[in-house]
Amino acid sequence: MSATAVGLALALAAAYGVHLLYTAVVYRWGGLGASPRVVSRRPLRAVVQERLVQAGLQDVRPVEFAAVVLLLATVGVAGGMAVFGNVPAAAAIGLALGGVPVAS
Repeated sequence: MSATAVGLALALAAAYGVHLLYTAVVYRWGGLGASPRVVSRRPLRAVVQERLVQAGLQDVRPVEFAAVVLLLATVGVAGGMAVFGNVPAAAAIGLALGGVPVAS
């Protein structure tokens, strides 16, 4: 590594350390995270089901929805690899195609 890269890494580590010290003193936060953990009062299953109802998919189970998203993303990655032949483009197409059921 060059001296510039080492200096940049040390500066970023020092800045994060100052951030941790400041938030620990001022906000009384502990730990290494950027903020304290948000405690959810509702179970994840209820939140996911509510989101599906808001999207008009009240008859769809979360497992079925996840399976469709995964299948579309896989088809998108396979198609992207066939057309473009490189991983970044295939991953972008897979992410875009996997997001179709969420957007519609």
